Amino acid sequence: MAEIKTVITQSALPNLRELRVLFEKLIDTETDRDLHILQRTFDPFVNRPLFGNSPVRKVVFLEPQKSLDVLSTIVAEIDWALCDIILKGKTLGRIRRFLDRISKSSINILTRSLIVLNLYFDEKLLGQFSLLKLIIKHAQEMAAAPADLFESKHGQIFLNRLAKPMYDTLKLRLLNRNRQRPFLAAVIFPDWSQLQQEAHIVDVQYRREKGLDNKSPPFVSHYVLSNLVDLMDLHISVGVELSLYQSHEDLSVVYWYRDFLLSALLNNLSAMQKTKLSGQKGPAQQGEPSGKSNKGKKKNHGKRERNGSSQQSGLEELEYEYDMMVLECKRSLCRGLVRVSFFFRFETFCLIGRSAHIQCLALRFALKSLSRLCTRASC
Repeated sequence: MAEIKTVITQSALPNLRELRVLFEKLIDTETDRDLHILQRTFDPFVNRPLFGNSPVRKVVFLEPQKSLDVLSTIVAEIDWALCDIILKGKTLGRIRRFLDRISKSSINILTRSLIVLNLYFDEKLLGQFSLLKLIIKHAQEMAAAPADLFESKHGQIFLNRLAKPMYDTLKLRLLNRNRQRPFLAAVIFPDWSQLQQEAHIVDVQYRREKGLDNKSPPFVSHYVLSNLVDLMDLHISVGVELSLYQSHEDLSVVYWYRDFLLSALLNNLSAMQKTKLSGQKGPAQQGEPSGKSNKGKKKNHGKRERNGSSQQSGLEELEYEYDMMVLECKRSLCRGLVRVSFFFRFETFCLIGRSAHIQCLALRFALKSLSRLCTRASC
């Protein structure tokens, strides 16, 4: 059903362009009688019953060409914003990237409302995927979480607890930029700070059940911490975009703090990636001795891997590398801005110091000259 709607939306764009061309051709042959008929066709007080006793708000109808331009813009936004996320948003990370792009763009409120309506319905994300399964897959991709981690009793309880805060992070990206910071402070941060404590309990229980030592990586804690630090960075970046920090001192402190957050996020992601790579090498090394006895099964296994999961995993790895590259670029920019601001503050301090030193020298020279004048006067 969703694919049918996207096909209809995509086919509407060329039809609107053709209609725009027809209206341009009709401008030359249009008469005053035709304009009068168009004006009499629509009721300017069509929305009056919706407001009841409120003051009458007259609807201003645009010209046909301008109306078609506005309609074409709305349909195009629905095409790239709503249809793309429904057709291509198959992983949680990809859905986040789509929503980040939508959040930073100035799309119409109608398009935002349609995205919110289609974000979760029929008890599924985008009406297609189970949110819990997407979270498990995302945790396995980022934190290299074992498959049996969320199958345990504590893991299932935590997974059900994690579903709503994770959905709130997606809904957050559909709000206006000036509404995101209050929503983060009032809803997001209290939930995720509590989740951080619950994640530690899940890791401890998993270690006890599997008989692991304390040196084993805390998979759930790493996953929750990465999401929390990313949300903290979003809170700061939105404040910069809204010009809440005006002075150079405030901006230097903000970019220093963003450098700290992004460095912590990159270190956490790198540690999780090392855990994932070490986990992939372990089973491969264990399977080498038994490779001779499974010669007949290698071809079929390779075909399945090439046709299915290998391509999907390759795309996901490319997307992960892209995210890491973007985070490194952001950190480099923040670090460079901090150093530039520090350089200018240091130069200003040096200039002030030099001027004070010059003033002291001038004062000493003036006192010496006055003393010489006094001695000459006494003589």
